[in-house]
Amino acid sequence: MKNNKKGFTLIELLVVISIIGLLSTLAVVSLSAARVRGRDVKRLADARNIQGALELYASEKGTYPIPATQPIILSDGCIDRVAGAQAAGGICTDVLMKIPKRQTAILEDLYKYQTDTNGTKYALWYYVEASKDYVCATPTEVKTGLSAAPSDVDCTVATTP
Repeated sequence: MKNNKKGFTLIELLVVISIIGLLSTLAVVSLSAARVRGRDVKRLADARNIQGALELYASEKGTYPIPATQPIILSDGCIDRVAGAQAAGGICTDVLMKIPKRQTAILEDLYKYQTDTNGTKYALWYYVEASKDYVCATPTEVKTGLSAAPSDVDCTVATTP
């Protein structure tokens, strides 16, 4: 009598399930890194757009917008022709640029802005998620790899003794 059993053994099924589990884990990890890089690229593009709006404001008004409190968190705010730089919930009537909302729940995921007292210089900084450091842009330069948020319009990072 012939024994023609069709199907897979338990060992074969366990091996296939293990391989599928390993491949799906690798896919999720690499997808997570791609998402982080994508958010960082969006932050860079947003920062360049914010700088463009600040330059447009300065070309029209002669100075960069001077916020009442500094530094100001621009995320979900605006650069306005009338009101200047506005935080979330600020009055934006003649908007040059609407600042995007936060992309993540990370505390540092914000665009921060400050000027000198007469509005001739500014610093705009944001957090880079992939490298876990800060980028600070001024009208003349961009500093990358800052270990902490800057403390002035020259993108100086305060050192602790």
